[in-house]
Amino acid sequence: METRREFIKKICLILSALAFRRDANAKETVKQIITEEVKSTVYRSVNGRSFENLLKVVDLMGGIEKIIGADDVVLIKPNVQWWNQGAPNLAALKAFVGLVMDREGGFFGEVVIAENTHRGSSPWKHSGWQRGFDKNSDIEGINNYNDLGDHLKKNCDDRFSICHLIDVGAGNKRVFGPADGTGYVYCDGTGGVPLIEFDNGAKGNEYRAVIMTYPIIKTDKGTIIDFKNGIWSKGAYTEQALKFINFAALNHHKGRRGSGHWKKTGSRLES
Repeated sequence: METRREFIKKICLILSALAFRRDANAKETVKQIITEEVKSTVYRSVNGRSFENLLKVVDLMGGIEKIIGADDVVLIKPNVQWWNQGAPNLAALKAFVGLVMDREGGFFGEVVIAENTHRGSSPWKHSGWQRGFDKNSDIEGINNYNDLGDHLKKNCDDRFSICHLIDVGAGNKRVFGPADGTGYVYCDGTGGVPLIEFDNGAKGNEYRAVIMTYPIIKTDKGTIIDFKNGIWSKGAYTEQALKFINFAALNHHKGRRGSGHWKKTGSRLES
């Protein structure tokens, strides 16, 4: 069984080897050459309540001021396709947003929760957004992600937004960039979009390949966020920093179908 370090190194190598073609007719892929070993530091906290472990991990990383700047746009992607222990702990996410909003020196940017549960055109009516949490909430009166979103919106005003990502097949639209408005960009090498693809390296009938896609969203404050390229304003990308936080729930994916009954095995942040 491979170690965590070997796994992280493998993921870094895979991401670095993604093919970028400058136009649809390019016949050769251009791959980044790895010239040195890529290392990551993993911070871990155990034995406390979920939000306490979260606060400890951020402290170990040097404090929220080291991670998030005063004017950053902070994009948080939780796992809300399930509920209970199948989703990130509600108190932990609330604590993280609180750290950002109350950072020393002030916070004048935005925090955005953006998630695609692949549950049709109204995801807020399903899964961890709407289902009541019997466990893994730890906040009185807050029982799902809709409740948490309402609470954060009330306390953080237009510095906080929730953006539901919806599949093109469920009513969203395909776009080629932020000038086209919100939607999903398909990185298939057409319309000026680069070809970004990943395959399994197999041959013949075993060959599998996918193209990458990414969304473009608009916050309650009117900020246009291009997941790949950053913040867009007045026809151009700006210098405002975009920070992406993958607020994951690490699960053992085995349980009754449709129950949201997953076993949580831990949580972590990496730098």
